[in-house]
Amino acid sequence: MKIKDINVGSVERLTSNRVAANRYQSTAQSSSQPSRSDDVNFSSTARTVSQANEVVKNSPDVRAEKVGAIQEAIDSGRYDVGSTKVADAILRQVLQYRKNA
Repeated sequence: MKIKDINVGSVERLTSNRVAANRYQSTAQSSSQPSRSDDVNFSSTARTVSQANEVVKNSPDVRAEKVGAIQEAIDSGRYDVGSTKVADAILRQVLQYRKNA
């Protein structure tokens, strides 16, 4: 099939007019709709937990003063932990584990 006598200029004008009309229509629709935004509010508990996490992150893993004092007591022979204290601590830990399980 052969198409004769096509005026390309008029086809381009029609196409560009449709594109411009579509742009205008989409702009008008988007401006008439209120813009929405997302808001996030954290509870005071969440803020407190976040602050606690920051404190923990910035704290050393080992309390050097306490470890140093215990190490010195062990080295000098003054550190005495009775077997009753050890057994008591073990039993408390086992009972706590069972309670939470």
